[in-house]
Amino acid sequence: MFTYSGDNMIGEKRRKKRLRRKKFRILLITVTFLYLLFRMVPVLYASNLKTMTVKNDIIEISAKSKGIILKDETVYRSEVQGEVIFYQDEGKRIPKGIKVAQIYSDNKVSQLEDELNQINKTIESLKQTEKNNELFKKDLKKNKEDINVLIEKIQKYIVEGRYKEVKILKEELKKKVDKQKAMSGGKTLLNDSLDNLNEKKEKIQKVIEKLNVNSYSQRTGILSYTIDGLEAIYSVKNISKFTANDYKIIERKIKNLKSQTRVNIGNPIYKIINNYEWYILVKLKNNESIDTLKEGKDVYIEVLKYNERIKAKVTRIIKDKQETLIFFKLNSHLYKFYNERYVDVNIIIDEYEGLKIPKSAIVKRNGIKGVYTRNISDIVKFRPIEIIGESGEYAVVKDGYVDVEINGETERLRTITMFDQVIINGDKVNENQVIN
Repeated sequence: MFTYSGDNMIGEKRRKKRLRRKKFRILLITVTFLYLLFRMVPVLYASNLKTMTVKNDIIEISAKSKGIILKDETVYRSEVQGEVIFYQDEGKRIPKGIKVAQIYSDNKVSQLEDELNQINKTIESLKQTEKNNELFKKDLKKNKEDINVLIEKIQKYIVEGRYKEVKILKEELKKKVDKQKAMSGGKTLLNDSLDNLNEKKEKIQKVIEKLNVNSYSQRTGILSYTIDGLEAIYSVKNISKFTANDYKIIERKIKNLKSQTRVNIGNPIYKIINNYEWYILVKLKNNESIDTLKEGKDVYIEVLKYNERIKAKVTRIIKDKQETLIFFKLNSHLYKFYNERYVDVNIIIDEYEGLKIPKSAIVKRNGIKGVYTRNISDIVKFRPIEIIGESGEYAVVKDGYVDVEINGETERLRTITMFDQVIINGDKVNENQVIN
């Protein structure tokens, strides 16, 4: 058998041609797959992006600290030694001039009071006797009337010359007069006895008044029977004298004064606190937020223990290298804290209201600060923003329209509005990207 070289050449060409076609198909399929893969990866990634519905909200710039309460409080002390009795309730707002306590200076008082009680009983007994002698008084009056009648008869009989009857009437008159003297003398003794007893009673009462010392409030305010020994240190009178080193948490020596029954001269018995003016002193680390606190600025202070928010005014600032002392003046709610000295507080330095967004959503495009939003067609759109304030992980921004400078000119552009869908991770998407 014979083989022609021409046929071999034709077969080799066909084989090479088929191989080229196969390689081309493989290349085309690979390119198409890579293209589709490249197109699908952003879509797949975008489908996992999280969005946030924009709503109006408030964010607060705040700082926590341990606050020291400074009060205008007056401690009242005993002027004598003796037994003490209290008349008013703890925590009550009392007026000026009300009796708060009384001190019995020594044992002599009780002896005098016993004597006074005995005199009072005697006086009552004599008064009762006097009441029982009402009938006696009537007899005395009747006897006097009889004497007058006898005198008139005697005078008449003398004129008529009836001397025998006159003699008889004179004897009867003598008996009546003697009886009258006896009865009148008893009444005088009774009166003398009552007068003497009342005079003695008055003298004893004056002595007791000197020995019993009453303590009256000298001002209006909240009454407290609790002292901690820091009243003179943390007084509103010392605010102007404070330095950066005077912020100290000093141990309190708390004493309940109402539990005592006896006091010595100079011992505290109660205190009255001005409830219209009190202060909270805090120490904060220096930062941008602290720089916005100026004397005269109004803020809110949250007393964490009581979950109470109170309006306060910055009255004095003492700035150090790393920390700042701030005095806040308050004029309400002291009735809840009048026995407190140290409180954990949160100072609300500033409040900002607007559309709340996460800071992670904020990006810059062509030098303009903004966010990416997802519209109704699932297409990503860039919206410029104007930040009103920020704190922590969030910021609040203006809604509606904002002024943006582009190429040296100011343009008014639409920003985000309520219920827009903002992409939380703004740096992960691009303008006009489709989100499934």
